[in-house]
Amino acid sequence: MANRDNMHYTHGSFFVAALKELCPTTKGEWALVGDDDYDNVTFTMNDGETAPTKEQVDTRTQELKDLWEHNRYQRERKYDYPDLGEFADAYYWAQKGDNTKMDEYVAKCDAVKTAWPKPSE
Repeated sequence: MANRDNMHYTHGSFFVAALKELCPTTKGEWALVGDDDYDNVTFTMNDGETAPTKEQVDTRTQELKDLWEHNRYQRERKYDYPDLGEFADAYYWAQKGDNTKMDEYVAKCDAVKTAWPKPSE
């Protein structure tokens, strides 16, 4: 089972992710030296391309943070769902006509969904 202690944003910083989206290599290049701050970024843009503004980068950074938090329930559920081996065993017995283990498995899944509900939009 995965380790809940290691559950964190693992794709670098939200700031860098925003830069990668707003300034892909097809538009130019950028370099970040120092902390995640727009003033620490140097842009070298291709002809006809413009660098994203500080406001664009800040907005996208916040959107990525919000999305990460919005999807927290998905990350939490991953650690609490019953093991797929348990499902395989329940499925086997259900095929043999005994739904007891499948009912238990579904009840465990329902409990996880209750504990970590999907946020309303």
